[in-house]
Amino acid sequence: TQIDFISTVGDNWVDLVTKHGQLNSVVWAQGFNQSDSIETFSIEIFNQHIEANVTYILDTMNQLISANAIAEGARLVVLSSIWQDSARPNKLSYIVSKSALKGLVSSLCLELGSKGISINAVLPGVTDTSMTHRNLTPQQITHVVNETPLSKLPSVEEVSRTVTWLASTDSNGINGQFITVDNGWTRFRNV
Repeated sequence: TQIDFISTVGDNWVDLVTKHGQLNSVVWAQGFNQSDSIETFSIEIFNQHIEANVTYILDTMNQLISANAIAEGARLVVLSSIWQDSARPNKLSYIVSKSALKGLVSSLCLELGSKGISINAVLPGVTDTSMTHRNLTPQQITHVVNETPLSKLPSVEEVSRTVTWLASTDSNGINGQFITVDNGWTRFRNV
């Protein structure tokens, strides 16, 4: 599987990513995350979340579809978050933007189905990354690990393997789904 990483900088980015033909899979794995609450709410911060986490996907997908750059039978994958279905303190704008992705994937599943294009989302949980270790205290990480049925955080590799599978024809028949990769943490608590 060849994976090309692209940025939509410049006017001819669609031509650049389709120079070898139509795309058979596209993955959106960008985002923005800043803490806020109703007390600290800022329309600017909220709009940054919506722009990065929702509008960017819609805009780039619209450009690709309009340019006939996505092949029939293509597999589209959006990285979202477990927080699209839950809430946690001080993540108001982030959670609202990730919740919007649920509507985006559901709507596009219907709209793109007639073109033979599928779209799914991967919802990583608290993942074993340097960002997690920077943003959570060791006690918070231990708490999550202790609550998780597998007693460990999922790795980046586990998340990326799920994305790779959904972007491949091995996952034909899967469409409009939200696949959680969190070792069971959001569904079952080991306490």
